[in-house]
Amino acid sequence: MMMGYKHIPFSRDEMDKKPEMCRRMLYELLGKYGGAGDMMMQASIYAREIVKNASNGKAFKPQDAQSWLQLKRDKTRKVLRAMLAESWVDLAGGSERRNHQYKLTDKGWTLLRR
Repeated sequence: MMMGYKHIPFSRDEMDKKPEMCRRMLYELLGKYGGAGDMMMQASIYAREIVKNASNGKAFKPQDAQSWLQLKRDKTRKVLRAMLAESWVDLAGGSERRNHQYKLTDKGWTLLRR
């Protein structure tokens, strides 16, 4: 595995003479490693949008999430609290009572990669 990608070496002869075998092997690997995308589909559309926009690796503010989602402040806070409970984001600044910045956790990054 290189940079999150899996390499499947097929020779040109294999692809020309045995395309069904190559296709079957590819489907087997997709079945084995591709099922984790279900976690991303279980996330709400709002959580998915935050994960996509926060993928630059920088911490983001609740106001940033509010502008990405085009929602009111209260609804955005509910989405962020749910993501915090699921461990998709973590606090990057502020305190327990006041959250000023968030960042994606490793679990949040796996949502994006799958």
